[in-house]
Amino acid sequence: MQKFQSYWQKCGEMKQRKKNYIGKKLRIEKKWNMCKHILDMFIVSKTWKT
Repeated sequence: MQKFQSYWQKCGEMKQRKKNYIGKKLRIEKKWNMCKHILDMFIVSKTWKT
């Protein structure tokens, strides 16, 4: 859970940066998609357990 929270924090930072630097948009977009993917996997694994 701790690991997930730090991931989520990074994702939030990515979102902020996405707004700030449109020039770096593509690279950040890629990282953000990875974050969303991690989040999806986390939700799926949590759903499977219940």
